[in-house]
Amino acid sequence: MEIITDFPDRLQAGSLVYVGEALQPLHLVKTRLQGTALLVTLEGYTSLEAAGALRNQNVYVTAIDRPALPKGEYYLHQLLGMDVIAQAGQTLGRVEEILETGANDVLIVRRPHGSDILIPFLESLLLRVDLEHSAIHLRLPPGLLPEEEE
Repeated sequence: MEIITDFPDRLQAGSLVYVGEALQPLHLVKTRLQGTALLVTLEGYTSLEAAGALRNQNVYVTAIDRPALPKGEYYLHQLLGMDVIAQAGQTLGRVEEILETGANDVLIVRRPHGSDILIPFLESLLLRVDLEHSAIHLRLPPGLLPEEEE
């Protein structure tokens, strides 16, 4: 299994995972790290041929089973759909997508009127993330909004 989680240690023998679009619940019987991959034995799959039916499918865990993050860190899915509010109080739109660029994440903010805005998700621009009210408060640099260019 290719590891795409930041928390591979949660994938231990006995863990319940959900496989594929159908979210088939399966228990991990054995796990062994091999380089950047994880070799797994799944309950009910006793041969390579049987396990081959699960090839190229995503494996999920429930949100309850994900580790808590340190203060000031967020799972990307938590930010999707949040309102983006500028320091002056105006709502710019909602987070439609997040681009992971390597250097920093970029919020794609869908505006009710006008084109989408790309906003770097940088600590220097972030005032606060309010999970309770589903809002991201940002300090925008001058010239970021298209209407400011006129």
